[in-house]
Amino acid sequence: MKFLKKLLVVLLILIVVNLPAHAGSNPYFKASDKNFLTVSYIDAGQGDATLIECPNGITILIDGGCGRSRYYPVDAGRKKVLPFLKAKGIKKLNFVIMTHPDFDHIGGLDSVLREFPVEYLLDSGYPRVIDFYENILKLADEKNIKYRMIKAGDELDVNDYRITIEILAPDMVRTELDTNDNSIAVKLGFGEVSFLFTGDAALTEEKYLADTYGKALRSKIYKVGHHGSEYSTNGFFIKKVAPEAAIISCGLRNRYGHPSDRVIDLLTDMGVDIYNTSVDGNIMVLTDGISYKIFTGSSIFDKNNFNLLAAKDSGKAKTIIP
Repeated sequence: MKFLKKLLVVLLILIVVNLPAHAGSNPYFKASDKNFLTVSYIDAGQGDATLIECPNGITILIDGGCGRSRYYPVDAGRKKVLPFLKAKGIKKLNFVIMTHPDFDHIGGLDSVLREFPVEYLLDSGYPRVIDFYENILKLADEKNIKYRMIKAGDELDVNDYRITIEILAPDMVRTELDTNDNSIAVKLGFGEVSFLFTGDAALTEEKYLADTYGKALRSKIYKVGHHGSEYSTNGFFIKKVAPEAAIISCGLRNRYGHPSDRVIDLLTDMGVDIYNTSVDGNIMVLTDGISYKIFTGSSIFDKNNFNLLAAKDSGKAKTIIP
């Protein structure tokens, strides 16, 4: 009996000693883990909002969903984005990137900027004279948020040598084009895992990106341009990106018909794993810079059942090894 008790004690000690450092810790791989980067595609309805959490705690929000209007009865910034940020324990946003001044991308930022401390507001500088855009710029000034215009060739420094954040477009503001083809395009790299965000870039900007960067566009995770619109994610462009997984952000049964059958067929034929916020809800990608895991659904907020190490999410979680 004494022998069995000693053996049990030894086994328990071995188990504790060999547990991974993040086992049983915060289920979101937050800054305390130091080894993981998180990208969350927020279910913001017919709009875009993406949160990036760096291992050192730096946070970046790309777009903030739509505000409330006759076409958008729900303020996604207040009803979707803010609750998500709070549920994730976010206290401050270091960077907010406005990919382009369209209501479904930045309308919700009014609510976000009013409630969260923001260090930098980044913009292409596309000169759109419209109330919701001008109000956001005015609010940023009132709250002493540092406003910067960015363009292709710029990089964001998040004080982590493992992370690169490159601005790929636009190379200059082109007023002869609409806001979509002046979208800020961002490539995020963490070790061997990369993410591409192109806002609502359509044919003209996708051609610029493909011609300018070629295979350097390759990214494992592609945020599908313009909510899966017929006018984006053209074949010549997506072949350069060559993604393993694609994330579509759109509203359920939206009036635009997003995502288009052409885009879904194209991605499917290429063997890309497709995720859609209107179907999957919030989508979270976690990576250690070598492999990544994709989780979907509201259970990402369930701290009792969520288990990143086992990569289980009621059968919805998926582990992909590059």
